[in-house]
Amino acid sequence: MAYLNAIGETDSSVIDEFLSECAVSPDILHYALQLAEDTLRIHHGDTRGFVRCASCRFLQVSEQRCSEFGWRIVVDKWRRCRNFEQR
Repeated sequence: MAYLNAIGETDSSVIDEFLSECAVSPDILHYALQLAEDTLRIHHGDTRGFVRCASCRFLQVSEQRCSEFGWRIVVDKWRRCRNFEQR
């Protein structure tokens, strides 16, 4: 719930759906718990082990994609990326 609060989610039907999905699938639960942990760390200013695409040499500005993974770029999003290389 702290994760949902940190991202500003207040819609009870969305929260119920999220928790229901977590309850039925161990894979979804694992992903959600990791996302929650990462989000809360970043929310509290702990960015150790995280990078931003905007400073990575794999960022293709013209296409707004990562040339390494094909991710759509959200410039201010923090990621765990082992292939990050500083520009």
